[in-house]
Amino acid sequence: MEKENDKPKSFSLWRKNISEIPCFRNSYLYGISSGIAAGIIYFMFTSKIRISSHIAVTVFAATTLTYWTYCRYKWETDENTVGMMKEFLRDRIAKEGTDVEKVPIYEVSSSQSPSS
Repeated sequence: MEKENDKPKSFSLWRKNISEIPCFRNSYLYGISSGIAAGIIYFMFTSKIRISSHIAVTVFAATTLTYWTYCRYKWETDENTVGMMKEFLRDRIAKEGTDVEKVPIYEVSSSQSPSS
């Protein structure tokens, strides 16, 4: 028996695998669910099909773009923080056991008092 590839097939968009794009899945899930909910709620109150579909698409687009922006900003700041911590740890490991490690970075002198 031959085994087929165990990799799940994925959809690519602009030559990028969608499953590898950060925040893509959550943005679209929140956008789709909020768009459907807004469209259904508006339709239940007014029974206007055309306007409720316009509202559903508008809410979908607004929610997707808003959450995408928020999620990417948060992802980028987290990546920057991780990079800074890696650099700090790399420097700390390089200085470990040397005389440079024992020199304090910041010295606070208690002899100076704030002038009032």
